[in-house]
Amino acid sequence: MLKPEAESLRAELLRLRQEISEREDFLAFVAHELRNPMHALLLQLASARTLADSSGPSGAAIAARISKTQATLERYIARSTVLLDVAQHQYRHYPVATQRVELAPLLSRILESSRAEADYHGTALRLDTEPCLIDTDPLALEHIVGNLVSNACKHAQCSEVVLTLRAEQDSARIIVSDNGRGISEADQLRVFDKYDRGARPSLGAGSGLGLWIARQLIHALDGTISLESRLNEGCRFVLTLPLMPQKPVPNE
Repeated sequence: MLKPEAESLRAELLRLRQEISEREDFLAFVAHELRNPMHALLLQLASARTLADSSGPSGAAIAARISKTQATLERYIARSTVLLDVAQHQYRHYPVATQRVELAPLLSRILESSRAEADYHGTALRLDTEPCLIDTDPLALEHIVGNLVSNACKHAQCSEVVLTLRAEQDSARIIVSDNGRGISEADQLRVFDKYDRGARPSLGAGSGLGLWIARQLIHALDGTISLESRLNEGCRFVLTLPLMPQKPVPNE
């Protein structure tokens, strides 16, 4: 016969397990419901592009804009999938999908996809890369770097964001730097904590989840993320990723 305290603890444990199970079921449902309409939108865009292509020279400009919208939506779907996987696996290891990736073209695509947002905020984007082949999860890495670039454009009050790639002896080094207002030393101690944005002006407005998610993902990729900053001297977010695969790379 269990003591009342033990019985109460057992009941609470069962309740928490049930809540976790229901949360995971809900996330799976959300993932399904989000992906279906987004893929339907892609099909609609494909049909519109085919129609524009068949209109001859007059439809070329429209077809080009539809193609750009398709690419944007596809990246949104991919990044939304990453977010849902992070939410669903936050208490376990994120399901890394490793493949061989040329980092320079990937970073170039990330900057290109960020250009409209950067133009809106009056921020110039600059890329400084060198060849670097690595085994990693490109969707997870795109989410990390894209989030850092977007944060700089929206919150740093900067005129320029520079994305730098260097291949070192045993690692790839990606740096997202800006010339904005910087982050105070006190805020830097908590900047990667979950929800810990509060009302601190040096961090800008936001949910307080973006950098926490970036840290979760970079750790899943066997990498690290760090911040170097001084007030009014900008920020440097430094990502390091191992060049050699930590896990077997699936056959392509």
